[in-house]
Amino acid sequence: MSKRKRCLRCGVTKPLSQFSPSARRRDGRISHCKPCNSHIATVSRRKSLDHWLGYLVTKAKSRAKTKGIAFALDETWIAGALKRPYCAVSNLEFDLTHDRRWHIHPLSPSLDRIDSTKGYTPDNVRVVCSWVNTAKSDLSEAHFRKMIGYTAESIYGVTLVH
Repeated sequence: MSKRKRCLRCGVTKPLSQFSPSARRRDGRISHCKPCNSHIATVSRRKSLDHWLGYLVTKAKSRAKTKGIAFALDETWIAGALKRPYCAVSNLEFDLTHDRRWHIHPLSPSLDRIDSTKGYTPDNVRVVCSWVNTAKSDLSEAHFRKMIGYTAESIYGVTLVH
């Protein structure tokens, strides 16, 4: 009979082969099964702003290549962007948790090209909430702000200074 171990996360007893090795544990295996350990690592990565921005930059680089536009963001730019974990437009704090209700969480960070006709360069990119980037789409900054003003006026009766 093969040796088995109970996972401390899911509570299921599984063969030892389902647990990664660990020199620190008496039985030589970590306390969480491989699927649970993978889930823990995924959740941890999603919560890390470093991971998010790294992912966003990688995806932006791919889009830039596909569209034939400039890409000039580097680790220095990323480090600077990481110092402010808030949306550059709404000033709302980014939400790095995974929520199954949304494919992309409305408060997750997103790279916005301020002028959509230009590339991904430090002077043309800011980190915003994904809902801001979705709402802005390809609008110019002035047109986007005007649309936000009209929306605020329509919903709340508040006139924003343009």
